[in-house]
Amino acid sequence: MAEGLASRPAQRAHVADDPGGTTPMFFDSWFGLLRVLVVGTLAYAALVVLLRASGKRTLAKLNAFDLVVTVAL
Repeated sequence: MAEGLASRPAQRAHVADDPGGTTPMFFDSWFGLLRVLVVGTLAYAALVVLLRASGKRTLAKLNAFDLVVTVAL
């Protein structure tokens, strides 16, 4: 039994997942690109609305690190 297991060739993970080797690295579909654009636009708009609603004094009180964390979230 151990001889049978040792004689099998090892399969690489990417060969088993994509036997044709046709998976694109950056661009998969127009739907994915459209989703990124819509979500990014909505997130930017929400950030602008939240920063406007919080007021200029609140924004002025933030130090550089807090502002970067707020924008990153």
